[in-house]
Formats: sequence, structure tokens, C-alpha cells
Amino acid sequence: CIQDDGQTLTPSDPIIIGESSVEELQEKYVFTYYSSLSSAVTDVNNGTIGTNADTTKEDATAGIYTNNGQVYVVLLKDTTLDTRISPSVDMTINLGGNTLSYNGNDTMVMYVTSGNLIIDGRLEGSKVELISTNENLNHFAQIAAGNTTIIGGIYNISLNSEIGVGFTVVN
Repeated sequence: CIQDDGQTLTPSDPIIIGESSVEELQEKYVFTYYSSLSSAVTDVNNGTIGTNADTTKEDATAGIYTNNGQVYVVLLKDTTLDTRISPSVDMTINLGGNTLSYNGNDTMVMYVTSGNLIIDGRLEGSKVELISTNENLNHFAQIAAGNTTIIGGIYNISLNSEIGVGFTVVN
């Protein structure tokens, strides 16, 4: 078991222990599919999962499923963000063995306004790349409130980006 803020995460939760492939998760859980990661995160923030769902499993960039009251956003293919995302409720973003790239003009990729965010990069091939030429991009994420935990993955953080206050990194 992994202990985090008094909550015990059991080995039966595949997204936490990183033992299941995306395909296995799709067989086990009902997914809602999105053409963009931003739309998926927005629906989770607003408590309206499915409102902006707009694509099929085959064409989806991201999918959402829930398990025991927890919300999981899974990246289903390599994708590039042009604007930052702002998780504001408890959620796990699973990179799903894919690359999340950022090529926008914000100063950070993620702005966490509240809630607890887990970025799970344990599936092989999971990574985050900052490819923007924006001189002002200097943080992977800013944590205004809540906590962010990064588990596994490769983070190509360039342009003086840093993992700052509010982060827990678990290898």
C-alpha cells in the first residue's frame, strides 16, 4: 500500500500502481472520450463529465473514467497543448505511455488552483516535453492550492522550467 495524506491506496487500483495498460483499463472501466485533454480537464473541474465529450474511442486524445469516487483522465495518444490546463479538483492524469508536449505562450503548463493532482507517468513511454520557444515559460506547474504528486515518467523540462513548491516526486 502507498500512504498519502492518510488515504491508503490499495494494490487493486491499477492506475495507482501502474500495472495496467490503457487497453486493460478501457476493458475494465467505462470511458468518456474527448478530442482534447483541455476539454476533459474542464469537464472534470466543472463536475460535468461527458458535457464536452465529442469523439470516438478510435479518435480520442483523452478519456475519463471513475473508480470508487476518484476521477482519472488518461492520455490516449501523443498530444501537444497550446494553452495551459488548470486542474481545480482532485484528479489523476495518467500519461498512458504517451508524450504530452507544450507549445503555448503561458508561463506554465499547468496551473493547479485547488484539489489534489496526481500525474502518473509509470506506463512505459510516458513523458512531458516543453517545446515552446516562449521565453516566459519557466514552470511546468504552479500550485496555488492543493498538492501535486508526480509518479514516474520522463519530464523534459527546458527553458529554466522547474518543479516547484507544492510538488512531491515519487520514483
